[in-house]
Amino acid sequence: MQLILANARRTPLQILGLCFPFPVAADIENGECAVCLPGEMVDADLTASKWIPPLARVSVAVAPGGRIAFRRQIAPSSHAVQDLISSRNKPITAALALAIFLRPDTAWHAGAATFAVGLDSGANLSRRLLKEGECLRDIATTQRLMRALFDLADGKPLSLAPHRYGFIDRCRLENALFDRFGLTPDLLGSLSTKFDRAA
Repeated sequence: MQLILANARRTPLQILGLCFPFPVAADIENGECAVCLPGEMVDADLTASKWIPPLARVSVAVAPGGRIAFRRQIAPSSHAVQDLISSRNKPITAALALAIFLRPDTAWHAGAATFAVGLDSGANLSRRLLKEGECLRDIATTQRLMRALFDLADGKPLSLAPHRYGFIDRCRLENALFDRFGLTPDLLGSLSTKFDRAA
């Protein structure tokens, strides 16, 4: 599974707060791109893959003509310990984020979330999420929008199925994408891989 962001516009593209539910490697495929993780300097000169642990908030800048790929890493070698620590710090959040990403059209209420992570009650889920500093609504919104970005970059139009991501219409979905990642409707069109294939 991968997310490829290509900038077909004449102005730089900036996406804030991406939050992958699984570990990814970022690779610049063309042009100038920058990746920034919290607590790190902006990394604009990626000569090797940049490792991004699950649930990290990532900001990306893509210059005109630039292209960057985020590829899911299944069995990382050098970063396995880091991911294990991350998963231990937020095991419920990590499990829930992945479940929501894989099934964004599910009605993610406390009962469904409790079942998805294997807990015995909604109250127990709430306590565990509070202990991890997270809430169900934020996790669900973020991961549904991340899935929408993956699908959009894969060439699937958002207008045909906004309900697949938990929204009643396209306008609300586009507003949520802007609020969460800073993406406007005109920028969304430049993310499609159709541009990438033509280049």
